[in-house]
Amino acid sequence: EENVFDLSFFQDRITAFDDVAIDSANPNLVFALDAQSQTVCSFLLNGDATLTAVGCALDFAVNPFCGISALNGTLAISGGTGGFTTFKYGTNVGNLGRIDNEAVQRNVILPNVIGYPDVLLVTPTLAAFSTDFADGSNEVPRFGTMMVDLSDEPPRELHNFRVVDSLRFQFALAPSNFPLVNSVYETPCAGQTVMYTANGALTSQDPFTSDTTTEIPIPSFLAVTSAVNQEKKSLFVGGVNTATGNSEIRDFTLTDPLNPMISTITALAGTGRVVSIASSGDIVLYIMDGPDGTSYDFFSHTGQTAPVQVCPTQAPAPTPLPTTPGPTTLLPTTP
Repeated sequence: EENVFDLSFFQDRITAFDDVAIDSANPNLVFALDAQSQTVCSFLLNGDATLTAVGCALDFAVNPFCGISALNGTLAISGGTGGFTTFKYGTNVGNLGRIDNEAVQRNVILPNVIGYPDVLLVTPTLAAFSTDFADGSNEVPRFGTMMVDLSDEPPRELHNFRVVDSLRFQFALAPSNFPLVNSVYETPCAGQTVMYTANGALTSQDPFTSDTTTEIPIPSFLAVTSAVNQEKKSLFVGGVNTATGNSEIRDFTLTDPLNPMISTITALAGTGRVVSIASSGDIVLYIMDGPDGTSYDFFSHTGQTAPVQVCPTQAPAPTPLPTTPGPTTLLPTTP
């Protein structure tokens, strides 16, 4: 008998979806979070752009800010001051997208944390949690990103990146638009992954091995969100022009991923603030939140070609110095 998921029970709970995520390892899998009902659901994206419900999970922290991320069988929910929750879901044909009923971790707050307003899965077991740290002071930045190993039980912090001159709660729009957003670029160079953080400043860092960040200067601009177009080797950063007060999207080429170079600036129409960006192929999709509510639009960047990226190579092994043969010793022979 075919196992058909019945969404009717969850439809009575769900009021509206506040955040969405696509599994980059399974691009036809979409996950959507409703903060009010504390429900997350998975859907299959069909060829005609319709969605088929697959499964839902319930009851996890979401306040006051939250976000979701999904990658190859792991679903992570940042639950604000209530802690983060993770679920497993199916990645095979028979159970693709089906979320397990029981959480792997539920409402976890690690030491020195006030809350987690957003999350990005770098790998299925490595999460980048946008974090409000408890030890923030005049000397130590309060906001940043905590890298968490989800494979350990309990999960543990590996290292963190703090944001100097953070926006803090400026431009925050509850429940799912907190202006501390991470995005990841998988470079064509073996073993090199770069993570970008937008939170007023824009920084780049290696999410696996270091707690050192590189600030990318953007004069007269406050970054609030970011997205990577892997195919085009581009980084799109949404934010506010401090001179005009209007939203813009800055396009950076990733020839040097740790030090991207700005390519184009796109001014966005309207009085709202850009809250989210996604880019694939030649299209950049963005969401605005303004006096008339939430709206979305897109623009094309077809004229841009992906830059050529040269990977560092190992230096050739030194040529051995020539050696002078020593005298030959003849062994005595037995007649």
